[in-house]
Amino acid sequence: MHEYWTLLHRDHTDLDSVLVVLRPGKRRAPVRDEYVVRDADGEEMLRFRFKVIELWTLDAKELTDLGPALLPLVPFARGAEPRRVRAAMRRLARVGSLQRRADLQGALAVFAEDRFPGLDWAAMIPQEVLVKSKFFERLRVLAEQSVRDEVRDEVRAEVRAEERARLVTQLVRTRLGRDAGRWTRAIKVADPEGLDRLFGALIEVEGEGKAASVAVLERVLGERATPRRASQRRSPRRTKGSAAT
Repeated sequence: MHEYWTLLHRDHTDLDSVLVVLRPGKRRAPVRDEYVVRDADGEEMLRFRFKVIELWTLDAKELTDLGPALLPLVPFARGAEPRRVRAAMRRLARVGSLQRRADLQGALAVFAEDRFPGLDWAAMIPQEVLVKSKFFERLRVLAEQSVRDEVRDEVRAEVRAEERARLVTQLVRTRLGRDAGRWTRAIKVADPEGLDRLFGALIEVEGEGKAASVAVLERVLGERATPRRASQRRSPRRTKGSAAT
């Protein structure tokens, strides 16, 4: 805030700095109305003060009477309810400048959705006005970017999991040879944390023989090795001329 104020104050010497807090936080400390910078010795170098407005302490009706610029904040004021928000939306519809009307109504729709979800607040704004709202458009871009980031992170996580499972499978095959087959499916469906534990445990028992590796697999994957079935003995061949009893 101080940086913005400094830049703007060069051209606007009568500029005030105000911090608007939308809602109280459950674990938030009291909001301070000053920014203090100290040097390494603790001496004060800078003290920047500003006004703090906690919206929930302001009456919604009083906020409405202050003018259209503050109407988007009505949903967070004391005593706010859907009918007051609708009244604020209708009042903003009378703002002369199309761009200003679009920005103010777009902001009110977003804040109203946060405060009173389930109601289609954007539907109260004509489409030709809504598309002009820079506020609404910016939120749409941010939402799309967030979705793209989530998809990208999910793809990266899947690739890392597949690579991790492939590495562990190769290690188990090296240790157990043909006996590794029964473990491959369990490795494939194991979660990433389990694969990390398995890989680390297998490295720790390197050189201790097949039995040690099997014990690690049973402990981490939670399965028991199934012993091989003993080959069935063949019945003795009958010699030529032997009689059946």
